[in-house]
Amino acid sequence: MAIFDFLLYYLLVLPLSYLPLRLLYFVSDLLCFIIWYIIPYRKKIVLANMRNSFPEKTDEEIMALARKFYSHFCDVLIETLKSFTISHKFLEEHITAENAELVQRYYDKNRTVIGITSHYGNWEWAALAFSSHSQHKHFGIYSPLKNKFWNEKIKQSRRRFGLNLVAVADVAGSFKANIKHPCMYGFISDQTPSNIKRCHWMQFLNQDTPVLLGAERYARHFNCVVLFADITKQSRGKYSIKYELITDNPSSTTDTEITEKHVRLLEGRIKARPEYWLWTHRRWKRKRSHIPERESKV
Repeated sequence: MAIFDFLLYYLLVLPLSYLPLRLLYFVSDLLCFIIWYIIPYRKKIVLANMRNSFPEKTDEEIMALARKFYSHFCDVLIETLKSFTISHKFLEEHITAENAELVQRYYDKNRTVIGITSHYGNWEWAALAFSSHSQHKHFGIYSPLKNKFWNEKIKQSRRRFGLNLVAVADVAGSFKANIKHPCMYGFISDQTPSNIKRCHWMQFLNQDTPVLLGAERYARHFNCVVLFADITKQSRGKYSIKYELITDNPSSTTDTEITEKHVRLLEGRIKARPEYWLWTHRRWKRKRSHIPERESKV
């Protein structure tokens, strides 16, 4: 298996990543045709997620929306592949920050920032880009892959422009180790909680949804500024990031207030342009009814 991964990376993935983006989009179009018409990829999950999220839409509208999503999804796959070899200049030309000065302002005040985003637009390019938006020491939180070869190659790609990676299990230790330095931590807010006993339940896209509270807990404990990073797709291969302040005084917020705010911001973005969110993940696979009755009342 290790030999197969080695050959796949050096004989296919790496050579493809050197191709111009305009040629890679032909690959994206072909891939989209395959996973939509020939070998459907999670199509039932995507359609079910969309129907539950937008019950007011007709079947024709849902199918049209799903088709747009798959086109964008394949673009993101191709753009992620391109990430292995892009230059910093390429990155600056394809994903820009509208108000990076907001982040820099908190570095000047010696404040650590938590930047919350989601699987929207191109989150991979956003992760690579946000390390250039301020002088903070930047950390991206990730879940290590079981495949050691691909885990290392993806880590190498993500660290190329100054992003430091910290595994989910090591986040608390990273906050403590860097407590005297202004840092910026990137959190993905739309992950599915593995422990539904410790999450917050709220209505999100018309459904009862468990939401992670990690970003809020770290913000309150370490007095971090919290920003929402809104990723917008301007055109094919062109994205922008706009930072929006959620709070710079987390101790003054009530329980779950920070979480409610960033989830509502994400929901608004998805409702405006739903085709750019990652609909293939099983966001609602865990139900409140899965919590034992005695524990659910706590």
